Amino acid sequence: MRRPNSTVQVLPELRAKQAEHLAERPDVTGLFYGIKWDMRDDDVPSNAHAVSIWKACLGVALYAQSAVEVPEPLWLRELPRTAVVALSAKLGGVIRRKPVQVVCYAIENAEFVELVGNVPCHRFVRLVLGAFLKLYLRYAVDFVVFGTPSAQKTYAAIWPGAERYPVILELPASRGAETRSRQGLVFLGETSPRKGIDVAMSSWELLEAEYPDAVFSIVGTGPLDDAITQWCRANPGQRRFLGLLPHQEALELIGSALVLVAPSVREKRWREQVGLPISEALSLGLTVVTTDETGLAGYLSSRGHQVVQSEMLSSQSLAAAISAALVSPLPMSRVSGDLPEVHGRQRSHEVLHGGSGD
Repeated sequence: MRRPNSTVQVLPELRAKQAEHLAERPDVTGLFYGIKWDMRDDDVPSNAHAVSIWKACLGVALYAQSAVEVPEPLWLRELPRTAVVALSAKLGGVIRRKPVQVVCYAIENAEFVELVGNVPCHRFVRLVLGAFLKLYLRYAVDFVVFGTPSAQKTYAAIWPGAERYPVILELPASRGAETRSRQGLVFLGETSPRKGIDVAMSSWELLEAEYPDAVFSIVGTGPLDDAITQWCRANPGQRRFLGLLPHQEALELIGSALVLVAPSVREKRWREQVGLPISEALSLGLTVVTTDETGLAGYLSSRGHQVVQSEMLSSQSLAAAISAALVSPLPMSRVSGDLPEVHGRQRSHEVLHGGSGD
């Protein structure tokens, strides 16, 4: 690893969208522990480096000059590594007499009690972990930007200081939706029950006869791959399973569709925070069909997308939402026109590395 720039971003898992943002910000050094399934080794930008936790600590302690962006505190399985890196940055700044700000971007919207509710001795763990988080947020974190209102609400339940910090919706910048004819629907992501692919499949079975020219394309991988393969064989003319695709190919597929289906449901400690497929679909002008689990539910509902209440989710209710989207899709120019000129994550970066804590 080369000497980092003055601003360092620590990422547990580098994914394609983060790599894009880093490539656009050569002034930032990205340190990551691993890569997501949507990344290839040759897609890693030159200012991003694979490191161990110890190299990350050494890098921020010795070289970080202004700010270190660490993962959000409620990413609980990452919290031990996050806290160690944050402490290293702070101590390094004190030793070098160059104060370093520790900042973070937060989108976790699952309640704290749910995040620790299924661990052994969860009441004791909740008390201890809650106390540690309050101390960590008060003394180690200098500034926070929330990506959704629901994330701010989640943090405010355990940290009264959350209301002081801004919310910048994690919305994509428009990619300039083409006006060419589109048709069909697409699902992109992990093929698992928590992403709602099983409900989406049963919903499409109710609609296929009404839309004989429409194809439901599924992209991704997960525990339901075999079931999806068998399902597609039953009607190959209207069902396609493409497995994993490189990021650019996935974008091209999304850009050829009319509707994105993303019916996430809560599962144990997990809740959809934003949903990268939703972000990509908006940037390309698609009409989105999702549930109120995503942190963008309020935005999507107010713009005319189809948002199903999670407690009402069924094959029938999702089929009704998909049908409404296929019959009356939002104008692509309107979907794109509602988006900011700069990606919300990039705007948040500017605020994080230009803001100051209390």
